[in-house]
Amino acid sequence: MKKFNMFVITLMAVTFFTMSGISCAKQAEQTSADKAASMEEAKDTTVKMDNATATAMNTEIAAEEQEVNKKININTATATELSSLPEIDGEIAKSIVAFRDANGLFKNVNELLNIKGVDAETLNRIKDHLTVQ
Repeated sequence: MKKFNMFVITLMAVTFFTMSGISCAKQAEQTSADKAASMEEAKDTTVKMDNATATAMNTEIAAEEQEVNKKININTATATELSSLPEIDGEIAKSIVAFRDANGLFKNVNELLNIKGVDAETLNRIKDHLTVQ
């Protein structure tokens, strides 16, 4: 009988530990699955945030490029617009407008060399910002 009781107790202990182990394994499996799901959600959120950030940055860069690439038409520009050019102060800008008013529309940007204060060096620096239309 003692052997039988010991057998039953041993069997119960083995069953208990086996069941505990299975329960722990299932819990560990669930925890791993939960962590994996959380990591996947975090990754998706990061990708969405990165895409949103990239879109915002691209929009900002495009606006800056458009502003930089925007050329001033010397046949329609005001003195204020012309004075926004590098090396063209208010006096030179007024002279450009006065010259245009007195002589008609410019045929090309090189005609700016006729303006007092605009030399070849200055024209070379600003001509990429100008257009004649």
